[in-house]
Amino acid sequence: MDRSRLAGVPGLAVLDEDGIRIPTATILRVWELVSGPAWETGGSDRVMELWRPGGLGVWDYLFAVSGTLGDAFQVASRRLTAIADPADRLVVTREDDGGATVSWQGPYRDHPDYPVIAEFATYMMLVMASSGAGRRITPVRVHLPHRSPAAPGHLMELFGTRRVEFETGEPSITFARADIEAPLPPVVTGSRGRRATE
Repeated sequence: MDRSRLAGVPGLAVLDEDGIRIPTATILRVWELVSGPAWETGGSDRVMELWRPGGLGVWDYLFAVSGTLGDAFQVASRRLTAIADPADRLVVTREDDGGATVSWQGPYRDHPDYPVIAEFATYMMLVMASSGAGRRITPVRVHLPHRSPAAPGHLMELFGTRRVEFETGEPSITFARADIEAPLPPVVTGSRGRRATE
C-alpha cells in the first residue's frame, strides 16, 4: 500500500505519543485501507506477520511480568482500555479441564473488515501468550466468527493447529491448562522490577 494514503487519516498524529490511544474511528479507517492489499497479497496472515510484541507499551509488559499466562490474561482483560475502545472486552473463561478460553468482544460485527480484525485480535492473543512463555504455544482450538475461506490451510498453519472452527460467534482462542498454569520464565527487570501479581 502506498504510505501516502495514510497521510490524510485523521487521528494518526498521536501515533508516536506515549499514553494516548489512537481513536477507534482512525483504527477502523486504517483497517479499511489495509484489508484490500492484505487480501491481494495472501490474506490477513500477511498483516499479522508484520506485528510483533512490544508495540502496545505497558499492556504488552503485562505478559512479561506476570506469574503465569492465566494471571497475564486476567490483568490484561481488566486493562484492555489502555489499547482498545472502551466498548471492547477481553473475557477469560476457565474450562472444565483447567484450560482457559480468551474471547474478544468488539462492537464492530457489522463492519466490512470484521473478519480480518477478528483474525488479527485472536492471533495477537496467541503471539502475546507465546512471547510471555518464551516458546511457541499451540492452542487447543481457535474460534473465528466468519465463514471458512475456500482454503483455510493458511490459517491453520498460522495458528499452529488444525482445530480452527468458523462461524462460531465471538473470536476466541483456548489454551491448555499446562500452558495457562505454567510459571512464566523470569524476566530481568532491574532492582525495582517485579512480576505483576494483580
